[in-house]
Amino acid sequence: MSDLSAHAAASKAKLTRHTLYASGNFAKSCLGSFVELFALFFLTDILKIPAAIAGMVLFVSLVWDGLIDPLMGLIADRLRHKFPTVRLYFLIGAPLTAIAFIALFHAYLIPQNYNIIYVFLALILFRTAYTIVDIPHNSLLSFLSRDSRDRTNIASLRIFFSATGKFVVTLGATAMFEKTAPAALEQSFSTAAITFASIYLIGLGVCLASIWNVHIYQGGGERQSIRITSLFRGIMSNSQLLIVFMLTAVTSLTTPVIGNAIIYYGKYGLGDEQSGATALVVMSASQAASLLFWSNFSNRLQRKKTASQCANLLLAAAMALAIPILNSNQTLYLIAALAGFAIGGIFMLNWSMLPDALDYGQALSSYHYNMSVFGLYTLTNKGFIGMSQVIVGSTLAAYGYQADSPLVSQSIGAIVATLLAFPLLGALTCTLLLRGHTQVQNHRQ
Repeated sequence: MSDLSAHAAASKAKLTRHTLYASGNFAKSCLGSFVELFALFFLTDILKIPAAIAGMVLFVSLVWDGLIDPLMGLIADRLRHKFPTVRLYFLIGAPLTAIAFIALFHAYLIPQNYNIIYVFLALILFRTAYTIVDIPHNSLLSFLSRDSRDRTNIASLRIFFSATGKFVVTLGATAMFEKTAPAALEQSFSTAAITFASIYLIGLGVCLASIWNVHIYQGGGERQSIRITSLFRGIMSNSQLLIVFMLTAVTSLTTPVIGNAIIYYGKYGLGDEQSGATALVVMSASQAASLLFWSNFSNRLQRKKTASQCANLLLAAAMALAIPILNSNQTLYLIAALAGFAIGGIFMLNWSMLPDALDYGQALSSYHYNMSVFGLYTLTNKGFIGMSQVIVGSTLAAYGYQADSPLVSQSIGAIVATLLAFPLLGALTCTLLLRGHTQVQNHRQ
């Protein structure tokens, strides 16, 4: 075989592995997106739990999730010699995640006096099991390649599969919300839970087959114990890493609000749950379609920070446009498309900047704590997503929200304007943080 043929075969094998690895995000997104987009609606409009309490239950479960994320990373780092691949974590975590997910969306079968406790316990089990898979899978971004451009492409593939998973979930929701009778909607949630749990298990099986022998540590045979103090010392001394953490905190706090605003505006502003579900489909499709653009744009610029600034400015413009013009299906779909296009770039570039920042920090240290940092990063991500649900629940409560009340239709414009102000301010904040990231990098150079 010629050198050219060998190189082509190696490149094809690498692309196949990277694609199948990234496809795990499709499986995870099917469950994660369903919970992110519909759990609050399920709690308020199916189980009839007050909005403020429902938002708090989701927040507390995500705080729990956040607390165990770095613990999972720390455990995996310490056991990386005994369990050098992700196999064990997938084989334990995936089935438990599917069971808990199905149980959560069958909560309507539980007597009303106990449904809040049941939902909370189901969420805790779901978050714990999901983390067992999520942290090791995420951390492989550092180990599949050391090349920054490769990592940008892998991150782009991951976010593409995440967006595709969200697209499939939202597409399924358009059919789910065709049935407006309470009993029919309950059954729709039940069917959707079983369907997406099955997709999750199959998808993770395909992903695991592609990364079966990939090790979750690099270089040497050192067995240094990873201490929490040294971990935090390493993070605090890496200004680039700190800015990446701040970026994901702001993004995770503010962007999930958009999906919730779309759902409630569809139901109460347009009088049609399907309109909201269709807008989510548009947003997910736009997010998936945007990734090739943002990946190429970033690689051509060779400045991820500048590309991310552009994505955040686009999101800010979309939110500023939405507040005065949102009054029909067409304007809702337009805003959803613009928001999805921007969010695709924001999340992809945040993820691709993380391993680059890690490489710089670990070049100055003998410690290898990739999975611990990915655990803390995921904690930041999920914890602030949980806080976003508190924002939504508190906003609804402040406007006197009651499920199916005609009074909500009168205040929905103010509710949506308040909610969309958060991603507008968040995107502008990220733009300033990215300017600081560039200044730090230039100073170091």
